[in-house]
Amino acid sequence: MSKKYTTLNCFDNHDKRIPYYELLLERDLDSIPEFFLPKGFHFEFYKNGDRDNWIEIEESAKEFDSFQQGIDSWNKYYSNKENELKTRMVFVVNNLGEKVATATAFYDIAGKDNSGSAWLHWVAVKREYQGKGLSKPLISYVLSLMKSMGYTHAKIPTQTTTWLAVKIYLDFGFLPIPENAKSSSIGWSIIKQLTKHKSLHNFKCNNDVTLIDIDRNVNLFQYTLFDEYKDDLFQYQSRILPNDSADLVCWKYICFDCKIIGSLWIEINSESKAFLGIFIADKQYRGKGIGTKAIKLAIENKNVDELYLNVRMNNQKAINCYHKIGFKDVRQYVKDNGVEVIEMKYEKE
Repeated sequence: MSKKYTTLNCFDNHDKRIPYYELLLERDLDSIPEFFLPKGFHFEFYKNGDRDNWIEIEESAKEFDSFQQGIDSWNKYYSNKENELKTRMVFVVNNLGEKVATATAFYDIAGKDNSGSAWLHWVAVKREYQGKGLSKPLISYVLSLMKSMGYTHAKIPTQTTTWLAVKIYLDFGFLPIPENAKSSSIGWSIIKQLTKHKSLHNFKCNNDVTLIDIDRNVNLFQYTLFDEYKDDLFQYQSRILPNDSADLVCWKYICFDCKIIGSLWIEINSESKAFLGIFIADKQYRGKGIGTKAIKLAIENKNVDELYLNVRMNNQKAINCYHKIGFKDVRQYVKDNGVEVIEMKYEKE
């Protein structure tokens, strides 16, 4: 097994290894699930002077990279709204009086939502208190607060990088807003793949073949998604990711049917040739023309004039696919590992 293969055996509540997409969820405020705080914690509303407590919680939860960034966000979202916060911003407080979690029953600050919905803002738990059963009671309390204020519907803005939080929102009965499911279909495909949440089982975001950018800092995410296909990965290890030392033209996830099903990359080899690599991990999507569409998208997006690839001589389906795209045979040879391959070349007309 290659030393490159690993899985994400630890997760982060704000995981920058995952491609960023904005998400928006909604649900009616009836039958709100009820959860209670663990012993030693209680709720308090915002009081004058709590700005710094709010920033400390959000910074600890990695919503901000610095205290100054927190001040900037406070001024952007909550400046001159402190009186409103006294009945809308909630803190979880421990038995020493330390504020350790927060959420706000607010509205669309941008003023673009005219639906009259409440908006759940800035849900965060200090890192040392994460995993102690605070988030669900906090969310339940704030949703109930919204209902007591006369709201009948709630929305939550979030993102793929906080996918563990998205899973909790799905547990509460929130679902993707249809418009967002369309505009962030790739993001929702990531959430569906990672959470495997039952509420998204029949949810179809987009059946088109799409490509998601990858960089070398998020490749662990790829291995997590492909874990169930590890036998194939071991067999074709050289075909699922670019060379560590190669210059990359692009590296993409292949997304289809609300799933990330494979990867594609174009790298520059030691002879200054652009070489294509592609791997469809999920067997049920092989031989359906998805790889063909993915390659065409990559070629079109990167405006490739000349491109090479190697294909096993016994992989007739792949050979046919590449010929349809416009690749032509250059030579046949045996690689150092004893595998017989055909080198092919694509030239833009």
